[in-house]
Amino acid sequence: MGRKIDEFGTLHHLQLLEGKPDFQIMTVVFGEPISQIDRSVFEDVATWGVCSLQGWVNSYESVRFVAINDHTAIITGEYNME
Repeated sequence: MGRKIDEFGTLHHLQLLEGKPDFQIMTVVFGEPISQIDRSVFEDVATWGVCSLQGWVNSYESVRFVAINDHTAIITGEYNME
């Protein structure tokens, strides 16, 4: 268990994971902004079933997509990340 104070006072505690996590982490850097991918690829919601790259990735079981800037995202998953 660790403690951290942020400038907003919103973080009450920070728990550090012991050992190896049960998930895999992938950092993806896209050649164009994620917002542009959303507009160009996912404009047809009827075809994709979602309106964004994040929605599409998150639709897979046990997988999460978090954009950390305009071109970069962290994708985590429990399996099939190879």
